[in-house]
Amino acid sequence: MGVSFSLIEKNFLKYFQKVGVCPLEKLDKEILYLEKWLKQQKHGKMKYLENHIEIRKNPKLLLDNAKTAIVVLKNYFQKQTPNWYHEKAKISNYAWGKDYHKVIRNQLEKIIQELKLILGNFSYRICVDSAPFMDKVWAKKSGLGWIGKNTNLINPKMGSYFFIGTVLVDFIIDYQSIIMKDYCGTCNKCIEACPTQALKPYEIDASKCISYLTIELKEDTPQEFNNQLSDWAYGCDICQQVCPWNRFSKDHEESDFKPLDLSFLFDLKELETMSNKQFQKKISESAISRIHKNKWLQNLRKNK
Repeated sequence: MGVSFSLIEKNFLKYFQKVGVCPLEKLDKEILYLEKWLKQQKHGKMKYLENHIEIRKNPKLLLDNAKTAIVVLKNYFQKQTPNWYHEKAKISNYAWGKDYHKVIRNQLEKIIQELKLILGNFSYRICVDSAPFMDKVWAKKSGLGWIGKNTNLINPKMGSYFFIGTVLVDFIIDYQSIIMKDYCGTCNKCIEACPTQALKPYEIDASKCISYLTIELKEDTPQEFNNQLSDWAYGCDICQQVCPWNRFSKDHEESDFKPLDLSFLFDLKELETMSNKQFQKKISESAISRIHKNKWLQNLRKNK
């Protein structure tokens, strides 16, 4: 006998909108696809994706005696743009508020400590883009959605504007997840809307993706993409904006995701006199702290 799913769901729904669980297993099929994708250099210069393939294949290597993945979805959608928002230098919706890595990790940690008071001690590992872990695959296996043609996880009641968080635990949960059917159908809106043609059905060439070009690529954007960024300065939401399933997206209710004051990001004079250390300090609460000041300035100048 394992732990009841209703107990798990009740506790995780205090902070998250959807909860799913599934037993851990090796990802043979998914790893073959990943290795082919990497061999084709579709990950661009994200060399870290080439590391720890065995752990991606077998997440039990992340935690001794791991048995179950508890996967959660956290809504971040906000329809109303902040007053500092610039249509000629757009920032992806997910980066308007506090850094989701910290927010979600802290909330998952709180829930785990509460569960330990009920279940007793157990081992766990939290993954929020912080480990070689294929989160969308496990969210799908947990019955939380399907991986769409834009390669995002899509939930029929939420759309795709959400973060995925996972807790690996060393106990069994009594629940049989059902893999959700793919409801993309004949729709190709995301593929047709992508300015850089980064998408094919269920496949992304990350080296062409605007999010990659404005965040992951450390150097300046290649000249061939200069007129294809569609005014995005950090990330890109186009393939989500055109997805019909996102008509079901509702504004989040997470106080930590309320927009920060990022108005200084659009003041070129202030930025030019600011060191990267000062820049990082001012932007420390945001996911935008991931990039260097010079990268932000490069992105900004291409769109102003």
